[in-house]
Amino acid sequence: MKILAALALLVLASCTSSGSPNIHSVLVWRHGSLVSETYTPGSDRTLTDALGVFPQKRAFDAASLHDVRSVSKSVVGLEAGIVLARHPEVTLDSPVLGFFPELKALTPGREGITLRHLLTMSDGLEWNEWGRGTFDSDETGLTWEEHPARKVLEKPVKFPPGTHFNYSGGSTQTLLVVLERLENRKFLDLVREDLLTPLGITSWAWATSTHGDPLGFAGLRLTPRDMGTIGLMVLAHGQWQGRHVVPRAWVDETTQTQIDTGTDLFSLDGRPAGYGYQWWTGTARGPSGPVAWASAIGNGGQRIFVVPDLDLVCVVTAGDYGDRAIQTAVGRVVAEVVATPIATVR
Repeated sequence: MKILAALALLVLASCTSSGSPNIHSVLVWRHGSLVSETYTPGSDRTLTDALGVFPQKRAFDAASLHDVRSVSKSVVGLEAGIVLARHPEVTLDSPVLGFFPELKALTPGREGITLRHLLTMSDGLEWNEWGRGTFDSDETGLTWEEHPARKVLEKPVKFPPGTHFNYSGGSTQTLLVVLERLENRKFLDLVREDLLTPLGITSWAWATSTHGDPLGFAGLRLTPRDMGTIGLMVLAHGQWQGRHVVPRAWVDETTQTQIDTGTDLFSLDGRPAGYGYQWWTGTARGPSGPVAWASAIGNGGQRIFVVPDLDLVCVVTAGDYGDRAIQTAVGRVVAEVVATPIATVR
């Protein structure tokens, strides 16, 4: 109990000192056990509330579903590993246009775009998302797009594939469509049966477009504890309760840096973060030296933070969507949890 109380006080102090109190929950697991769980009321606006324009004061607890925003991308990435394991004829170097024969006319300049490039957001297509408002972001346009993959793949070629990281919800949405075509099934059925149900996650929702397609880039809603379940499964290299839900090799590659991002927005040590397969990567100061981390990160301060060297998972939910400062505040909370010796106590 002393560990729990001390860690809770640390978290609350971090929230206050960050100047952004709109953090809704902070949960910490150590060696598979939940050692700290803190909920605070705050302002929130869901993606489905008029595209998240109007905030409301809300209370949160262990049963509260919360928008996880771009953490959704990381879940799509995990599902990709499960689906691709069932299709050995498909590799990460398979051309994306091969899954869209109706778009064969787009081949000039795009024939080199592969599944790997979608996973690492390096397809080279022009995509304007970061630094844009809700209504002038290319990502937002996917909410009412009938053929999202076509919309994405029709974008002008800006860089050779694989050479530049460019954060793109369009890459994730196109990947989702590829998975549906490979399996000839709806994505929500796939992710329910392959990933969420095996993890014991039964309370969840996924926002859809005006055409009924799941918004793979931002639509998932989960409880913080179920976010932690996903983190614990990743920490265990894809295993949950004796079963490999996601192939181990896929989880290991997913949580390793596959491309440099050039952005320090999510950095915990001043160096630009890396990117795996829809998961962010980096290093932080641990109690005894640098430690590597992998994280699913969403707009507004959502985070599933995994630190293998410490056998540690930290989950944060928050509500300052579109505000860069909340990412800095959440980063401070996570960094202090990782750095404190409390995190090393069994």
